[in-house]
Amino acid sequence: MTGGPGGEPATLYHFTTADGLQGIVEKVSLWATDAEFLNDSQELQFGRPELVAALTAEADRIQYGAAEGGPDYARGAVLRSTAETLRSGAPPAAKQEHLVHVACFCAADDLLSQWRGYGAGGGFAIGFDRAALAALPPIHHRIDHSDEHVHGDPLTVHLVQVRYGPEAIDPAIRQVLATLAPGPVGHPGATGWIRTQTVALPALAGIKHPAFAEEQEWRLLVAGEHQSMKFRIGPAGLVPYLPIPVPASAVVEVVIGPGGHADLRERGVRRLLWHYQLHHVNVRRSVAPFRG
Repeated sequence: MTGGPGGEPATLYHFTTADGLQGIVEKVSLWATDAEFLNDSQELQFGRPELVAALTAEADRIQYGAAEGGPDYARGAVLRSTAETLRSGAPPAAKQEHLVHVACFCAADDLLSQWRGYGAGGGFAIGFDRAALAALPPIHHRIDHSDEHVHGDPLTVHLVQVRYGPEAIDPAIRQVLATLAPGPVGHPGATGWIRTQTVALPALAGIKHPAFAEEQEWRLLVAGEHQSMKFRIGPAGLVPYLPIPVPASAVVEVVIGPGGHADLRERGVRRLLWHYQLHHVNVRRSVAPFRG
């Protein structure tokens, strides 16, 4: 693994099972999981009370002495609506299509904790070119309003580096306030709801409890209105996800996880890549002495 500009990794690794590897190679796409269904029980909750308090305080500051109905009052009302939406928790059923979705990567290419999580029967780490992930275009899709299919606004895909611990909370709050406070406003309730989904929740998806710091995680985040979700089966039942198309050239490496039948697993990977004409992809084995 080599470094990119500013010390950023040139390659990011997605740890997965044999099924996951097969699906990604065959479809040349990633699955972005609804963030509420990820394995961190504090997902989208870490830093949330602090963000709610900061949004409320900024709304109070902006609205202090402002004429009701004026632009400053409206801006404060949007911040207050965003805070209330975050405080209320899960959105109503009619708004489930607005949630943030996440595809996860690791800066480390041979991390034992990841092999333990994905190594049952032999896991794999798929290396993706970081610059290619950062340059992914918006996802075009269709949404359904009043039984009429219309083209929705493209869903922007953002690559972010996850930050960990209490020290990550204040920068995330400043990012949200800098984006929300100066902006133009529409109806405060509707605008606050949209900005919760497109600004506040993605910011929370970029920070995590320090217990996860070993993962050195990067994430592709997708947020916005859509009805393109699909479902897969996970440990807790049905899991919503969005497919994110990626160029075949973005796949640069496959690391074969520790475990038995290493020779056969490597041959299977090489034949899979060859069949789908991914001849440029490097294949190597983990050096971790883990039996799986």
